[in-house]
Amino acid sequence: MVRLLILLCVLCAFVVMAGCQEINPGMTAKELTSDRYWGPPTDTLLLTGGTSTPPEKYEIWFYERRGMDYLVFVKEGSILGYRKYSPTEEAWRSAKVWTAEVIRSESITAHLEEHLSDIINQRLKFGMSREAVRLSWGKPDEVNKYLDKYGNREEWFYQRSFGASRERLVFTNGTLTDLGNR
Repeated sequence: MVRLLILLCVLCAFVVMAGCQEINPGMTAKELTSDRYWGPPTDTLLLTGGTSTPPEKYEIWFYERRGMDYLVFVKEGSILGYRKYSPTEEAWRSAKVWTAEVIRSESITAHLEEHLSDIINQRLKFGMSREAVRLSWGKPDEVNKYLDKYGNREEWFYQRSFGASRERLVFTNGTLTDLGNR
């Protein structure tokens, strides 16, 4: 009887998951929004960028699912990728602030797909803003702020994996200027 009950639970889990499509790069936005689990996003940010005329259209979609926040990055109706965050990381707030930064910066707008790829793949580059780093790596474990001869400085610390040394990021006047272990 117990085995039958376990088998029934496993079967129910498969039925529930059958309607839950994984988000994969290259899938269409329509495929994702028509999925029973994902459906339309909770909120959306719109961006234009690239060097083509007219500029390419990008979107950042926000989902809240099973206690996690998801940002899905879309280009011209095709999924570029996604990131999953804990709600405490306030990823949607960071996405809104970063989007405002993008709109004001021609250098980011011209290479928008590259910047989105860095965020999706958790790559850091010198010159990234605090919000871009938060979207890429999430909320830091510790932040130290101080003023020195170079301006307003912040040190962010991350413990990326168990047993590894802490990663130290340095921002000068809001821009990533140094990274290393500590």
